[in-house]
Amino acid sequence: MDTLVLGLDGGGTKTQLVVAASDGRIVLATAGAGINPMDNSKWRENLEELLLAVSPLHSSIRFAVLGLPGHGEIRAVTDAMDKAVSEYLPIPHRNENDVRVALDGAFLNGPGTLVLAGTGSMVLAKGSEGRITRAGGWGEIFSDEGGAYWIGQLALRRASQALDGRLDAPAFAAALLSEIGAQDRDWHDAMMGWCLSRKHQRSEIATLARFVDRLADKGDETAIAIMTAAAAELTIQLKTAQRLAGHIGQAWSPAGSVFDSSTVMHHMTRMNGPCQPAILTPVGGAVWSALQTAGIQPEDAFAETFTAELVRAFTSP
Repeated sequence: MDTLVLGLDGGGTKTQLVVAASDGRIVLATAGAGINPMDNSKWRENLEELLLAVSPLHSSIRFAVLGLPGHGEIRAVTDAMDKAVSEYLPIPHRNENDVRVALDGAFLNGPGTLVLAGTGSMVLAKGSEGRITRAGGWGEIFSDEGGAYWIGQLALRRASQALDGRLDAPAFAAALLSEIGAQDRDWHDAMMGWCLSRKHQRSEIATLARFVDRLADKGDETAIAIMTAAAAELTIQLKTAQRLAGHIGQAWSPAGSVFDSSTVMHHMTRMNGPCQPAILTPVGGAVWSALQTAGIQPEDAFAETFTAELVRAFTSP
């Protein structure tokens, strides 16, 4: 069997794991639930389920790189994740922050700025000398401006302001109440009851970002203002990381669900110039980094082959 490597991209809502060869062929691809210890009490069970699926291939895997949410930020969280990975994956491996593997995938370990806006937000800028600087990524209590949770929370704030008369946006409030299935209930009970009843409050509030984006596409002024504000906040993080790195104006690449928004992309491009599409997805970045660490030279068509195989692996029939 070919010498293989493993890459994992863990997030707050979903996780992807891939075992691949140096030519980009994917031998195993599996997906599971989120593994963020900071908002998911079942993160360990979810991680175990994914890693145990790899057991039959252990003898063929040269190295593994795992992109883990929150890794390297809080010592207790990092230690717990390192311990879990070592228990379930007894092969040579390295654990990284999930945003770092996204940066590696976007620029294939080269210089550039990655702007991540998924549930949360963070920017990493890497110079040609290899030094990486960071802005954002403090979590929703401190910041995460421009991320999906921040957008969803701002949508709830604007709707509450409209409902009690502080903001003239009745159509936006009505649409949000309809979205959460609460249009026929008392406003206070509807809004606060919905939030308090969420099993995974952070990720479920984050799903409202797609609702806001749909309203923005229909021309709702409040929704457009929210998505425009998200782009402005992400731009502040981008410019800060680049300034700290001493590489203002370098190529930037978007990552995360918020960039599915045409409104956000329009304003990000207006404020920062055209983006450079990522060469590989975050899980691809983990695989690429594993190949580099293992001393395995990826074949010339690796990126093209891997990307095509990844689409087939994770696209429902």
